[in-house]
Amino acid sequence: MRSLFKMTLVTLTIFCNQLPGNGGQARDLTIVFTPDKAPFVSQDGDSGMEVSIVREALATAGYTVKTHPITDYRLEDVLKLQFIDGVAGVSRLRQYPSGTLENNSIFFSDEYIEYQDYAITLTSAHIALESVSDLKGHTVVAFNNARVHLGPDYADIVDSMGHAPDGTEMYIETNRKSTNLMFWRHRAEILIADRTIFSWYRKELASVVDTSPSVTFHRIFPNHVFRTVVFKDPLVRDDFNRGLRQLCDRGRYYQIYDDATRMAEFAFGDVPVPFASDVCKKLGSAGISPHGGE
Repeated sequence: MRSLFKMTLVTLTIFCNQLPGNGGQARDLTIVFTPDKAPFVSQDGDSGMEVSIVREALATAGYTVKTHPITDYRLEDVLKLQFIDGVAGVSRLRQYPSGTLENNSIFFSDEYIEYQDYAITLTSAHIALESVSDLKGHTVVAFNNARVHLGPDYADIVDSMGHAPDGTEMYIETNRKSTNLMFWRHRAEILIADRTIFSWYRKELASVVDTSPSVTFHRIFPNHVFRTVVFKDPLVRDDFNRGLRQLCDRGRYYQIYDDATRMAEFAFGDVPVPFASDVCKKLGSAGISPHGGE
């Protein structure tokens, strides 16, 4: 009888050790994504490279992910919704430490995706931009919540821009498709956008507006702006981090990135600078990129 008890205990121990890192409580998770920023996130918020990375990283621990698209939000408000388990695409420039945010416990994941944001102008406009402060005096259009994601210096500048003498708003934030349309229709001198997303919409909108003019990319923001997933449960956060590392180690992270950018069929020579390796390098991954190197 004692031997049978020992065998049963050993079997249970082995079984438990094989369960996901969250103690076997794998379940459906509802994660917020900002939609309409292809190829990172699709228009409906349910596909794209970001969604694939988050889904596959959490799937290694047995979770399934349901997406919940929200275009414009305050992180604090979203996390108060009981059915939400996490928010993807959060910039560390928000400068929220892990811990308590308005009575909500939040836990930042490792950085899983990187954006390269630029100030973009028509080359023919001959606009010189060396820093964020040079945006003053120009009409600027940017993606929703840009003032949050791009840091306090940027927020201070754009919040002070106000209106032109003719009543024109000098700074507008709206969805990415609209920002690109406004730029190409000459309703804004400067477009604030990630280079990959800009290239995607440049081709997407070519049938409705002339997107062929030469543009200049001004690097007035940090070279690399990484994003995290904010989770309510630290155990889920830890499972995600382990899964992300596995995607890097297996080379799967690079495959997801390549598949998404290849679908864009970038035109006009606006091929984005590859950045997938930087995410995995930050994790210390030894995974190999299909392009060679780490």
